[in-house]
Formats: sequence, structure tokens, C-alpha cells
Amino acid sequence: MEPTGTIERTHAGIVTLTPAPSVAEPDGELAEPRLYINRELSWLGFDRRVLDEAGDASLPLLERLKFLGISSSNLDEFFMIRVAGLQQQLSGRVGEPGADGLSPAEALERIAEMSHALVAQQDAIWLDDLRPKLTERGLAVLTGAELSTEQRTAARAHFRQGVFPALTPLAVDPGHPFPHLRSRSLNVAVLLVTETKRARKVAGMHHLAVVQVPSVLPRLVKLPADKGHAFALLDEVIALYAGELFPGYTVLATAPFRVTRNLDLVLDEEESQDLLSTVQQELRRRDWGAAVRLELPVRATPQLEHLLRSALKLGERDVYRLRAPLNLPDLNALGDGEVRPELRVEPLAPAVPAIFRGTSPVVDVVGRQDVLLHHPFESFEPVVRFIEEAADDPAVLAIKQTLYRTGLDSPFVRALSRAADNGKQVTVLVEIKARFDEANNIAWA
Repeated sequence: MEPTGTIERTHAGIVTLTPAPSVAEPDGELAEPRLYINRELSWLGFDRRVLDEAGDASLPLLERLKFLGISSSNLDEFFMIRVAGLQQQLSGRVGEPGADGLSPAEALERIAEMSHALVAQQDAIWLDDLRPKLTERGLAVLTGAELSTEQRTAARAHFRQGVFPALTPLAVDPGHPFPHLRSRSLNVAVLLVTETKRARKVAGMHHLAVVQVPSVLPRLVKLPADKGHAFALLDEVIALYAGELFPGYTVLATAPFRVTRNLDLVLDEEESQDLLSTVQQELRRRDWGAAVRLELPVRATPQLEHLLRSALKLGERDVYRLRAPLNLPDLNALGDGEVRPELRVEPLAPAVPAIFRGTSPVVDVVGRQDVLLHHPFESFEPVVRFIEEAADDPAVLAIKQTLYRTGLDSPFVRALSRAADNGKQVTVLVEIKARFDEANNIAWA
């Protein structure tokens, strides 16, 4: 810790440091929990405000759908990091309350209450508002029970030709433990009984199987429609025809489900001799984090919920029953190719400040005066130009830069590589702990 206090220089040139008085812990009124806001509950309040945008009838439909997906995606990250951290404290028997007075157990109870309410609000916005209005405008998302005979025929043909070969059913029994499913991956749980036992009405143990929904296939399956466009969800199609994957068995129940895991990295930077290799090791372990949430449709049978919850070692409050589709961001694909302007907000075209519209190099412009750029309302292009011009400028001897989050085709990386090829000294500090961008940043490093 840096020493703090008052620096004094004597007439002899000797510098002394008078220590600052120690800062006591807050007492009296400052120690009152009512003065402090719980970080996790505050974050959920923020996500509710994001969801309010999805419920704003003044916005175009596809923009509201986008906000619905953002709210859902935010909640995923919240569970993977914030809720997971509190559950680790609970399992580690850390019971100390925070400044707000809530212990980890109490915070988790409040989080569950607010999260279930948030999910119920997402369901209502989709089912009672967005879905009917999208259907009116020719963008219908249908459940399996709503498919017509013609649509069922088309869905079955799609299943047999384009989906069946990509599926790998996984049985769950004493010889085959419950598979380790990736966080946020879509799966279909299938409850089975042998046809022999069913025909003889022999009471026997039901069999559980899991079918992973291929992420390489589009989630929305296009179906024939009398007008507009009709879609079914890929997981619904797999659930409809899951029986074809299990000859000799009868399907008793199916339900799509989704598991959220603890994806927070546990790093001890002081003990780590090589932070890069430590982060790489933790990334390999990340997919094996403990489950923190199970999402199921409301129609899932209690038996399926019990089997899944037991396999994932989750409590009742960790189960979220949804009326809307799982993984709401996938619904944004409804807008692919949609050109009707009334369905979306006109894309923002960032303005290039007048001072950068000429041919003068950026370094000359900022050498004459300071320039403040306000992103995203003003273009980022002058910043990119600045690095690109420096990479080719003979007067530039060295470039030193920090990269935090970098895209797969970054103009900065291309310019920095070109600068190094041109003989310049290029030094880049890459933030490898940028959350959920660690692997990408390690590759760039």
C-alpha cells in the first residue's frame, strides 16, 4: 500500500512524510445498512430498466425484441458471475453481511425473488405483446401444438433431412452418468419407457435421455404459411420427433432446458508466476463450473424437473419456469432480411467531425488543438486513422498501445502488425482478463 500523508521539504532539502491520521471504520450513522445499496440487487434494477425498453410501445417491434434479448442475455451473465460468486461464498460458509446488512444467503433469497419477477415480466412482454404483434405483421413463431398438418409435415421433413444426422442422443442410467452440458447450451430432455413394458403395463423405471440442440443449425425453422412467414423453434421440432431417435422406446414427455454455470475465473495473481498460462488453465476449467440455474418451459412435467434438478444439484429456487422461449436473443433472427422501416429504428450513422474531414494527418490536427470525440455519436474512424497513419509515417519510431477488447478483424491489429513490419518498435499491453473475451485476447497476445 502506498504511504499517505503530508510531504514536507526542510531548508536542508530533507523530505519528510507526516503520516495521515488513520481512517476509522464507519460508525454511528455511516454504519447504518439503510445507507447502502446492495450491488447485485442494484444490477437487477438496471436490467429491469433495460426490459422496460422492450415494453415501450413507442419503439418499433424489432427494436423492442432486441431489448428483450439484451435483458435476457444480461441475466445470463449476472447468474454466471454475480450469483455464482454468492453461491461460492455460501458453500465456503462465508456468512458475514455486507455494508448493506445482507448476508450471502439473504442476498440470494432477494435475488431469486427479483429474478423470478424479471423473468415473469419477460414472459408477459413476449407472449402478451410482442408475439401477437409480430404475428400480425407476418412474423409468426409457433409452438409445436400450434402447427398445422402441412407445417408438421414440413417440420418432420426438415428434422429427418437436416437435423437428425447432427443429433447425438445421450442416455442417463447407472452406466451413463448425466452428461456435462456447456453453460447456456440448449438441450431437450426426453423421458422414455420401453415399448414392451408399456404394452404389458409393467411398472418399471423410466429412462431419461438428453439430446443436445446443435448450435451450428439455425434456431428458427422456416415453415409454410398462408401469409407472411411462420417459424418453429429447432428445440420444439426436436422434441416433437424425439421418438425417432429412440427405437424400441415410447416417449412419455419432452422438454427443452438450459443450464447456466459458474463461469467466473478464480485467479491468484500474486501466486501466479505466469498470468497468461494461469488464465489459459482457468479457461479450460470454466466449462466445468457448477450449475447455478436451470431453465425449463412451464409445460415440463414435475418428474422431468425433479430428474434434472437432482442431476444438476440445484434447489427449487434455482429452477426458472418460462412461458417464453428459452434463450430469447435467438429471436432476433426474425429480423434477418426484414426491410420494412416501420419495424426498426434507422441505424445511427456516426458523424465525422468537420476538423477531420480534410486530408490533413490526424497527428497534425491534434497537434494544433485538442479534439474531444463523443462516441458512439461521433465516428471512431479518426482514431483508427491515427494508428494507421502512424504505422506508415517515417517520423514515427515507436507505437505503444493498450488493447482491452479486440474484434476478430481489428483494423488496429492490422495497423500495428504493419508498423512492426515497417521496422517500428511496437509495444502492446493486452488485457487478458477482459471478462468473456479472455480466449480471444490470449490469441491476440
